[in-house]
Amino acid sequence: MLRKTSSPTFELFDDDTERRSFAFFKDRTLAEISGYFPSDFWERLVPLAAFHEPALKHASIALASLHERFEKGDRSILKSNKDVAEGGFALQQYNKAIRCLITPRGGNQKPALDTSLVACVLFACFEVREPILTSMLIGTRPMLLPQGKPNAHPGFNPDIPVVFKSLEEARNSLDYQWNLYLQKAVNFQYLILLKEGTESQEHRDANNVDRSHFRAIFEKWMTAYQVFLDRNVASMNSKSLQGAMVVKMHAKLGAMHLEFSTFQLLHDPMCWDKSLPVFEDLVSLAAAVIDAQNAADEKGLQKPVFQLDHSIIGPLFSVSHKCRDPYLRRKAISMLYSAPRQEGVWDSILTARVCERIMNLEEEGLGEVKAAADVPGLRRIIDIQVTFDLQARRGEIKFLRLRSLHSDARKPVIDVFEW
Repeated sequence: MLRKTSSPTFELFDDDTERRSFAFFKDRTLAEISGYFPSDFWERLVPLAAFHEPALKHASIALASLHERFEKGDRSILKSNKDVAEGGFALQQYNKAIRCLITPRGGNQKPALDTSLVACVLFACFEVREPILTSMLIGTRPMLLPQGKPNAHPGFNPDIPVVFKSLEEARNSLDYQWNLYLQKAVNFQYLILLKEGTESQEHRDANNVDRSHFRAIFEKWMTAYQVFLDRNVASMNSKSLQGAMVVKMHAKLGAMHLEFSTFQLLHDPMCWDKSLPVFEDLVSLAAAVIDAQNAADEKGLQKPVFQLDHSIIGPLFSVSHKCRDPYLRRKAISMLYSAPRQEGVWDSILTARVCERIMNLEEEGLGEVKAAADVPGLRRIIDIQVTFDLQARRGEIKFLRLRSLHSDARKPVIDVFEW
């Protein structure tokens, strides 16, 4: 519970611009940034704290200013500049928030620890306007999971029920199981890459056992989730229905990775051709989420989405990068372009530009690509790291390609593109 340092004065804001942005924060930003699941932190604690704590008030106003401009299609929020017309107001409020933390009211009183922690969350939301894009899933560092202690979040534990009680419980359970698998996969990847560079029979057997174990867990999870959907989907509102589809997307994405050994995921870009049905499902579910969001808008308009939770960008990136079917690949890229959204550090437009560049690099000189098999293994990009210079409107992609079909050696390549 945040410590209430003092009662607010009658005039909480310095001017009408602050007042208007704070109203936008309460009415729009809080509802959207929390994603699809109930959040006491965003729905109750943050607005209450922002009303009493100047640092949190200014941080909230800064974030709301960015959000409002993002909704209007203002891409200049991705730049760091001080011009009022291009972000100066948001940066001014951000700096005010920092000053309030450094020099609290009264001059010698330190801010409460929980106030500082909430401010850090709001600052992080503000800073995600600087996008980061790296290869998804494999290469990700898993979170540390609680051992032997009850967790306050329902479902975030090793047990999978016969049927989930809520969408939040299903999502938390999926997160827990996937991170448990990543701990195994990342350790195995470390052994392959840093010790021997090739897969021994011992590695292969250990990975097969792990994958078999987690496939059984994911099947149990999918059964419990499907029963939950059958019982509840008819009564879900639009936001919950979107959340249900997003959870299903991420479950399918995780299950798809379990079909291949860690060694295959790292060294065999042709393996993804077997996953065409999953890629089709991911694109269909993403399209359904976008349609539901548009239908929920009072004017039926397609507004940019601004939230912390991962939703459809990651799965569409996987389709655009890993699926070489020309129709599905282009459809996924088109969806990233046509439905602008910011999900944590994922920006859909920048992700689409990267995916389009990867596709062009792979298909260059191949003539008309009619099927995934038309893109040979040596042309396929198997690892990606991207950096952006947003003010110069350019990006740099570092990636790897196989040197030959008869060797696991990989050739590093750097490509620079502009827009």
